[in-house]
Amino acid sequence: CRLVLGVDSGPLHLAVAVGTSTVHLYGPVDSRTFGPWGDPARHVVLTSDMDCIPCNRLDYKVDELEDHPCVRDISEAQVSEAARRFLDS
Repeated sequence: CRLVLGVDSGPLHLAVAVGTSTVHLYGPVDSRTFGPWGDPARHVVLTSDMDCIPCNRLDYKVDELEDHPCVRDISEAQVSEAARRFLDS
């Protein structure tokens, strides 16, 4: 596997542990605390630049998740560009 792309989660951290390049999408948590360890050249962290981050709010109700503002602030173009960095090399 050349790349794992996802939100801050166990599978993404496992990918880091086995040396796979990753693209991390972070919402309300502090990516400096919970972000990938290891070679920074192999991992891209995408997060919103909203002033309220990191609020560490993880108690969103199911009907609120679609409008999760700090995750929705990360654009598809940002994700695509980050993934291409690894897939085009």
